[in-house]
Amino acid sequence: MKILYAAQKYDYGNPSNGLSFEHFNFYESLRAMGHELIYFDYPSVVGELGRAQANRRLETIVQSEQPEVLFGVIRGDLISKRLMRRISGGTNTTTINWFCDDHWQFESEALSWTPCFNHVVTTSQTAQMHYSEHRLTNVIKSQWGANHTLYQPTPGEKQYDVTFVGQPYGIREQAIETLRRAGVKVQAWGSGWPSGKLDQNELIRVFGQSRINLNFADASSSGQTKLELIANSHAVRSLRNKPGLWRVWDAAQRLAQWDKQRSDQHQSRPPRQIKGRVFEVPACGGFLLTQPAEDLDQYLRPGMDCATFDSLDELVDKVRFYLVHEDERRAIARHGYERTMAEHTYATRLRSIFEQAGVSTSLPTARRAA
Repeated sequence: MKILYAAQKYDYGNPSNGLSFEHFNFYESLRAMGHELIYFDYPSVVGELGRAQANRRLETIVQSEQPEVLFGVIRGDLISKRLMRRISGGTNTTTINWFCDDHWQFESEALSWTPCFNHVVTTSQTAQMHYSEHRLTNVIKSQWGANHTLYQPTPGEKQYDVTFVGQPYGIREQAIETLRRAGVKVQAWGSGWPSGKLDQNELIRVFGQSRINLNFADASSSGQTKLELIANSHAVRSLRNKPGLWRVWDAAQRLAQWDKQRSDQHQSRPPRQIKGRVFEVPACGGFLLTQPAEDLDQYLRPGMDCATFDSLDELVDKVRFYLVHEDERRAIARHGYERTMAEHTYATRLRSIFEQAGVSTSLPTARRAA
């Protein structure tokens, strides 16, 4: 099937950051599935040609190549909504867009973009309810997954006790510090940590060579409360590395988290979300210890395919338990790997999406209006 693939090729659209999540997971999965792909890296094209000319190029590609599907991860204002409506409603190309953050960007992004596509994809049950409330019916519920051609087990002995890969926002920094204070050897990588980011190959190696891989289900978007602002201020954060005052920093973080949870309940903030790590870690044969998230048990069975923690005290207890109970840890990692390979690869996700969109991967496709 000929697919016009429209997404950013580089992380945050910047080549110096390396290739993007979208490239490694969506593009590489579609390519491995055998589809004929036309790559439209729209942030780079806009940067090179300007918005107006880049949009004209996109329209020209659709007219000349006549792809059966335009599969995109499009957001912001670089692509014209008017143009996308024309492609969706006036050509034989079926448009499908994957929304990454509609659980917290529904009003600002998804609500206005959804009518521009024949179909949109959400991973959030909460977002799906918002679509229904606005009578938007062209929505396909899917979920994150793993590119099984890329995320694979790393042979050899485990090199790390506990690891985390991701940015240090929310409760994450406090959780890592709490584990270290409890005597656990834990290492963290990502933008904002002293160790910096890992490249894709190193990330996969770490997932496979860690006894315990941590995942946090908090979103990066929900605004900070006043107590959070105080707890994350330079004056309070400077106490973290002072042995006699560390408990003051820890108490400030706990109070800020309690205040945030109370605020989230009153303001109907998005629930904890499933992230790609939930499937990437098991795909690498790694043991996953994660916060619970919305609908997690529909995809992985806590205690069977992964393990969960709901507080810092429980996190410390679970880490200590699984570090010494190797048989239980290995069994969970094995079950997680088997289930991910059977049900949660992007090849499986994308085939289902195409089927629900009425797109045949082997026969000529008919246009589907939004």
